Amino acid sequence: MSEEIDPLFHEISRKKVIFARVFTAITAILVILAIIFCFIQASKNRSLYLCVVNIILSSIVTTVLAWWYHNGVLQANTYYFLIFVGVCLIFQSIVIDIFVWHRIPMSSETNAIVNPHTLAPANHSTTVKPLSVHSWVVSTWCNSNSIKLCEN
Repeated sequence: MSEEIDPLFHEISRKKVIFARVFTAITAILVILAIIFCFIQASKNRSLYLCVVNIILSSIVTTVLAWWYHNGVLQANTYYFLIFVGVCLIFQSIVIDIFVWHRIPMSSETNAIVNPHTLAPANHSTTVKPLSVHSWVVSTWCNSNSIKLCEN
């Protein structure tokens, strides 16, 4: 038998072990970058600390699973599950990086449709009660069809 096919431990070949180590290194680098990026942008937006907590907790769960696998607590057939968990962690890191750096700026202008029946008067002397969705739909339908029966 060649050295590439011989199992090292848990009946896993040397290629799988090397792949797992490279995969773990890439995952760790991406997680560390995501944490650094969150700390850089957290001075502007404090809610990014929640992303840091999220990625750290996910990393702890992944690390515990990998440790259990290494110590033999998890069986050898859970190898692909651990790869799946690592892919999820990589995906989470990429999504956090995108969220941190590519935020859409909020403009003061809006494209919302304004209903004139719910607007408050300019002098703000009286309170205007907003219409319910049903009454707004009925009044809009009646106005568009020029029906006089709908008036209250």
